[in-house]
Amino acid sequence: ILKITDIVVTKFLEDTVVDDEIEIANTKHNFFSQHVWNDAMLRVIDKKIRQEEDEILALKKLATNLF
Repeated sequence: ILKITDIVVTKFLEDTVVDDEIEIANTKHNFFSQHVWNDAMLRVIDKKIRQEEDEILALKKLATNLF
């Protein structure tokens, strides 16, 4: 779960548009608290997750095999 979260957040923060918005918000915390939890930004996160779907499925399989 942490690896998936790290990948999604890293990809999200690598986006230059996101970087510009973070600069405007002054800090990543302010950016997330003010912008991420709205519908438009959640769609961006969903898109990033879908882009990593193969790795997510592999991690799910690995986690299932551990238990």
